[in-house]
Formats: sequence, C-alpha cells, structure tokens
Amino acid sequence: MQIHFFESAESVIDSLKSNPVDIIITDLNLDMMDGWDFVQELENIGFKGKLYIVTGSIMASDRIRAEGDPRISGFFEKPLSETDLLQILSP
Repeated sequence: MQIHFFESAESVIDSLKSNPVDIIITDLNLDMMDGWDFVQELENIGFKGKLYIVTGSIMASDRIRAEGDPRISGFFEKPLSETDLLQILSP
C-alpha cells in the first residue's frame, strides 16, 4: 500500500488525472477549496474510489450531508482512532 500526502486539494485533483487511487481521506476544511467543492471536483474528474471525510467539524449538518451523499464512503470525527483507520483501510 502506498500513501500520498498533499498540501492542497488542487494538487490532489491534478495528481488523480494521471495517478488513480483507491481511497481518499480528506477534511472538509481545506486551504483554497471548500471540502464539499472538493467532493464535486472528484466527481467531475471521474474518481471511482472510496472517499472518507475526517473532520473536526462538529456541525450536525456536515454529518447529515455526508451520510446522505453516495459519493462519500464514511464520515469520521477527529481525532481518528485506530479502529476508525482500520475500518477505512479494510477491503
């Protein structure tokens, strides 16, 4: 398994165009792009893998929105526990 870290949502989008991945873990609070905009950009480029949101947001509306969005495979609150990480990485 390879793990890649990116400094910005834009660099992830650029990388995915030529380097597909199976799993993305992201926060909703991003630097230059809103997390929900990032989800839309992933759809726009045809991302077919699993997308997990790990966030410090305590807004119930974020959880409800994520749970109702078929593009999102899971929503986790920070800090991420070992059990949560195992759930994300299990096939």
